[in-house]
Amino acid sequence: MFAGQLLNLVLVLRALAKEGVRLFGQAPATVREAGGFVSQYLPLVAAAAFMQIGPPVGTAMASTLPSGSVAALGLGSKAVLFITGLAGAAITSAVLPYFSRHLAQSRLLDARRELSFLLLAGTVISIPVAVVLHQASTTFVRLAFEGGAFGAADTELVSGVMAYGVLQLPFFITNILLLKFAIASRRSGRVMIASLIGLCVSIAFSLALMGKMGVPGIALAMTLAAAGSASLMLLLFCRLGDVAWVDLVFVCANWGLFMTAMVCLHYHSYAGAAAAIFAYVILMLGEWRSIRESVPR
Repeated sequence: MFAGQLLNLVLVLRALAKEGVRLFGQAPATVREAGGFVSQYLPLVAAAAFMQIGPPVGTAMASTLPSGSVAALGLGSKAVLFITGLAGAAITSAVLPYFSRHLAQSRLLDARRELSFLLLAGTVISIPVAVVLHQASTTFVRLAFEGGAFGAADTELVSGVMAYGVLQLPFFITNILLLKFAIASRRSGRVMIASLIGLCVSIAFSLALMGKMGVPGIALAMTLAAAGSASLMLLLFCRLGDVAWVDLVFVCANWGLFMTAMVCLHYHSYAGAAAAIFAYVILMLGEWRSIRESVPR
């Protein structure tokens, strides 16, 4: 990881140098012009710090639980981090330049329309993926880790962490999209506030759930924190006019049906889960029609 980060830094510095931008040895005039850049990205640095503090705090809490809890949290989080990392990298590389170009050209309405399209499409796509990964968590952990000293009890514990962790995928997609829009629209302060609240929610729910559920409770707390942060950011951008109220209702309705289906499946209420999935499909078809109509022609 260390070597990979160094390689990434070298590639970025070379790309900047080709554009005539140097991070070291700049002239004083160039440094003075960076004031707007610093004021824009300083809240993002704080937001990134709040986001990155979450996993170490979860690990520290897991260390107070029975032996093996830290390892279970680490192994169960691997699949979650892999999926969210891929999704985050894909969105970051494509969406931020797209939003920035629209806003640099003073095409705010087009940027908002694209944000609406991406929020709906990301929600529609990520929820079925999260459901499949949630249901397949035990099989995945068994194939990946079980054998030798890693027994059936370990599989159950680690799969519980993965099952609760992957539920954050729809909320993670919303967070990333709104984060990139905030960067492009110079509203990074709101991201910092949402990240701080998400961290506080994660700690509070971890303390409440870890005693009853063990280490899977910490994974569930992280999912609830992601949901809280995404809901707050969605509401903030809705009040600013960047997200339409109808889109807010659609996204929240999707989240509600998604969580209802997961709760029903957890308690083996298959009739309730089927009803929630049927309602989600009906809502998804309506959203898909809206998405097709909103695609620029």
